Amino acid sequence: MLELKEFNIIIIPMIERKHFYLICFDLENVKVKLIDNMVSNNGFYRMSAGTKFKETGTPCKVKNYMVGYLKDVKHPSAARMAAATLTKKTLEWATSDNFND
Repeated sequence: MLELKEFNIIIIPMIERKHFYLICFDLENVKVKLIDNMVSNNGFYRMSAGTKFKETGTPCKVKNYMVGYLKDVKHPSAARMAAATLTKKTLEWATSDNFND
């Protein structure tokens, strides 16, 4: 496996209910962004972190797994990434009717 210390940005492609989106980890600027070509998620995924695992949305689960990995490999950004908020990137060209990618 490659050393993640060599990278500033990690992009994870996701597919959920036939819908594609990206989760981007900016390790240098300590940001976690979800990039989706739809204005709203229309139920494809939940952005929230629930109190129980099954209530937590997939993007939050992926963030938690990534932070756990960064801690395991003692990455210098691990603690800061744990505190980073997952946000959705606003795209001026986003659509509202692209349900199946």
